[in-house]
Amino acid sequence: ETTLETFHRHQIEISPGHWVEVRGFAETYNSFQRNFFQRINCISCSIQIKFIQDAAFVRCPICQVIQPINDDMSGNGLALGVAG
Repeated sequence: ETTLETFHRHQIEISPGHWVEVRGFAETYNSFQRNFFQRINCISCSIQIKFIQDAAFVRCPICQVIQPINDDMSGNGLALGVAG
């Protein structure tokens, strides 16, 4: 079984001085296979997005907006959102 530690992550700056790890395609695909995802509506374009369940932020695949998942910004990194 693949663990989270085996995924290669790089960091991006999502706001001045705020760097987060990007959770890429392989990790996203793995989370969907394990049914470890949740859904949210994009705050900008309103589509429904699926993403890794324990992420702190998600990027909309349509409009590219990055939004926090929780008000306290808890979670792990930036998830790549998938429409659906």
